Amino acid sequence: LERGYTLTEKQNEGFTINPQIEPFTAVSLGIKTNEPSQCKFTLNHSMSYDSITTFFGDSLYDYNHSMTFSIPSELATNPDILKLTNGGQFTLYVRCQDGNGNKNERDYFIKFAVKKGPDLTPPVIEATGIANGAFIPAGVNSTPFVMFVNEPSECKWDDLDTDFGAMTHDFTCKTQGLPTSSLFYGLYECATVLDDLTSNKNNAFYFRCKDQPGKPEADRNVNEESYVYILRGTVPLEITSFNPQPGTQLLTQSPELKVITSRGAQNGVAVCGYSFVDNTPGTSIEFANTNSTVHTQLFSDLNAGSYTAYLSCVDAAGNVARAQTSFSVSIDTGGPVIGQVYAEGSLLTVVMNEPSTCEYSTTGFFTFGSGVQMTGPDSTFHQAPLDSDVYYLICEDGLGNRGQYTIFV
Repeated sequence: LERGYTLTEKQNEGFTINPQIEPFTAVSLGIKTNEPSQCKFTLNHSMSYDSITTFFGDSLYDYNHSMTFSIPSELATNPDILKLTNGGQFTLYVRCQDGNGNKNERDYFIKFAVKKGPDLTPPVIEATGIANGAFIPAGVNSTPFVMFVNEPSECKWDDLDTDFGAMTHDFTCKTQGLPTSSLFYGLYECATVLDDLTSNKNNAFYFRCKDQPGKPEADRNVNEESYVYILRGTVPLEITSFNPQPGTQLLTQSPELKVITSRGAQNGVAVCGYSFVDNTPGTSIEFANTNSTVHTQLFSDLNAGSYTAYLSCVDAAGNVARAQTSFSVSIDTGGPVIGQVYAEGSLLTVVMNEPSTCEYSTTGFFTFGSGVQMTGPDSTFHQAPLDSDVYYLICEDGLGNRGQYTIFV
């Protein structure tokens, strides 16, 4: 709870908010469930979960559920509704279900009361559809925008911090709080289009509202200070490099895709994905390691063949960068092959056709791991002392394939 409110709980049945709530005052509250669940609320008691249409907060399965609501003017000023709510007493009824469809069999209540009295305070902007300080994609010069105020209001905006009467742009505001969304229960939606957005700079807007539309000006309350709202312009996101490069032939079934990103909203921080199907977002799979400037995906047991990887990255502003690369996977099942053998001075030199580790014996065949290791592990160039007429040789590549040879000097 916020703003000094407290709760009186009746264990496992519900709670009451204390003290009485001022009309048009937004209150944030939450409930916690003992397992991931999806919760809804209604104004009517004893309704089944399936027949309730309004979610408590959001529709996610989670332990914690929260929402913000404000007492709409209909409850504060309409005598008929106040009479129906027992003179300002109001109750929300909550029910939840878990991921297996198990539902509460009885209501969980949330009770509060509305304080009566004249409206002496100016409107309060309680929430915005796009978060204050959010990034916007590069090249976008306007965006639809909504905000939510705590009472019926006339609202305006400008790119200069000026008085309400001097502001040049209008919001279109609702004057009825019911029905409304569960996320902003009882708040009043005001919509407009913010324009003249500029990339790579902070775009500042100033909002002010005046309450009680239609009443004499002397009875209306107006914001004396602006609500300052910022949209952060960005530059395009870029994929600066990726591997494997187009045309690469890989002799491994466990290749790694790697992407490097830069610029964008947060100097290259982005979430990247890949697809072997096409470049549509719906087929993209998120990299195992991403949400950074370096993004990697290690595969295992890819079948031999040709692959085209469609790469896509998106940053916090919604900037998208795309690339694609084609590579082939060849399954290496053969051991390393001797490409060259020669004796020089006191050394025997063996050159293999691929990086490998070689061991030898001068007394007979042996088990790999028990021989004498030649120089140059994990390379193609190997040497051993030249002190025998015969060498029994085993070499192993990076995939565990082995080749066995006898060398006569």
